[in-house]
Amino acid sequence: MAWFSLAILAAAIGKSKVDGSTAHTVSRIRQADLIAIDDIGQLTIGEDAAEAFYRVVDAACGSPLATGMEF
Repeated sequence: MAWFSLAILAAAIGKSKVDGSTAHTVSRIRQADLIAIDDIGQLTIGEDAAEAFYRVVDAACGSPLATGMEF
């Protein structure tokens, strides 16, 4: 199991973007049998948190999600 608050998830993805390891970070998160992301819908989130959430959900679902946003 992997548990993240949305802020921690955004920080992890943000840090991985700096060193170019985003795919590896998402892959590592995806290896968990259960991924829990807390604090969704409690506060307004920024673009980085939204991107982090999208990347993890997209990877976990196994098929691309359709959005009008570019990441």
